[in-house]
Parts: sequence; structure tokens; C-alpha cells
Amino acid sequence: MSRSNKNLKVVVFTGSSSHSHMVVNYLNEVVDLFDIRIKNDYQNMNENRYKRYGFVKAVGQKLFIKFKKYLKRRTQGRIDEIINEFNLNVSTTTPDLWISNIHDKNLPKIINLQQPDIVVLNCVSIIPQYLMDAVDAPFINMHGGITPLYRGVFGGYWALRDGNKHLIGSTIHKVDAGIDTGAILKHIYFSVTPADNFCSYNALHLAYALKGLQEVFDYYTEHQQLPDPIETDMPSKLRSHPTIYGYLFYRVFKGIK
Repeated sequence: MSRSNKNLKVVVFTGSSSHSHMVVNYLNEVVDLFDIRIKNDYQNMNENRYKRYGFVKAVGQKLFIKFKKYLKRRTQGRIDEIINEFNLNVSTTTPDLWISNIHDKNLPKIINLQQPDIVVLNCVSIIPQYLMDAVDAPFINMHGGITPLYRGVFGGYWALRDGNKHLIGSTIHKVDAGIDTGAILKHIYFSVTPADNFCSYNALHLAYALKGLQEVFDYYTEHQQLPDPIETDMPSKLRSHPTIYGYLFYRVFKGIK
């Protein structure tokens, strides 16, 4: 693991998922880090799901989310293999700051006090434009999917559903007002094995996203700017959770786990 970026000041926004600890532990080793943890508002997320997708799809997604907990328990051995392979540290971390809402009015001042070179996002909600305008540092996101075709969530799974094994990977991109629509800085591709499934794809996405993020840090340290954006002619599509009906159909009849 590189130690060349310890003079790089980074603010990271993470959620309250188990991946947050791995992200923070990794970044603490390679940069001068200030960690802001955002408590997830699951009630609002569930309400928005019904409004956005309608009753039938929203119920199917919620049933899949419950099934995913069972699937993760069955997959933990493979997830542990990935964690060990990439030397990820799962030790519990304590953030420098807890916030309950990304719209906290004190956030611009708090971030600017840290004088960050870069602000990194991982598994957090949309960042308001006024916050990005108020901070004199680029915001970049670690995304589990190849954008712009696999915006949203679970990009590797949707790539498999689409028959695009060659488009399984993670993206490091600049953040703008859209959902995963910012300028692409790095695509990191990987393959999955027969031992993998929906839950271990997430671990792979994270491991390879951290690898790509390190390369962006290295470039910034050398050039004092982010890499030039990558041009692509891929179409853009926003993805969400699969439904339990869709997941089981493709698992049984197509072998996509």
C-alpha cells in the first residue's frame, strides 16, 4: 500500500454501512483524513421508493432487500476471501464527525476548516450543489458500476443481467448535480467467479474502487490536479434494486446470482 500521499488532505463522506470501516481504514493509511459519517434515513428512503417505483415494484424491492440479508450470511466466506485478498481492514472506526443530514448548514464551514485537497464520497446520498459550490476542492465518488451505463446501484449485477461481463467494474468520477453523471476519472474492470453472487459483487466493487482511488490520489500528488476526464460513447442508464421476482427468475433460468 502506497504511503506517498500522506500530505494529501482528504475529507471523506461515508454512510453507516459495514463498508464504511473498510473505506476509512484504507484511507487513514494513505492520506491525511477527516471522516464525516452520515446516519442513513431509512424511513425516507422507503417512502421515496413507493413514490418513485409504484407499489408492486417497491414491494418486490423490499422483499429482495430482506432476502439479501440471508444471501449475505450464506456468502460471508467468499466476502472474507475478498477482504483478505485485498488486505482490507474491517476494524471498527470512529468518525471525526457524525451528521444526521447532508443538508446540515454547518457542513461548508466544517469542511473548509480542514482545507481539503479532495472530498471523497462513498455510499452517501446526493450532495447538494450549494455545498459543492461552497467548498474549494473537487468532490469525487467511488461508484460500484461502470458509468454512465451502470449508474445507481449494483452495477456488476446489472451488467451480468445485460450480458455485459466485460463491463463489470467500478468507477471513480467527479460529482455533479446528477446521480453518478459526473466526469469519469477512472474505470476499473474486474471479473467475477462462480463462487460470487450479488453480495460478494459489492465487496469486489469496493476493493477495486479503492485501487482506482489510490491511482487518482497518486496522479493528484504528482500533478496537483485530477486526471483528465475519460470520454465514452456509452449510453446512460440509472439502475435501482432488483425485485425479488426478477432476481429469482434470472437466478433460476439464467444462472445470474
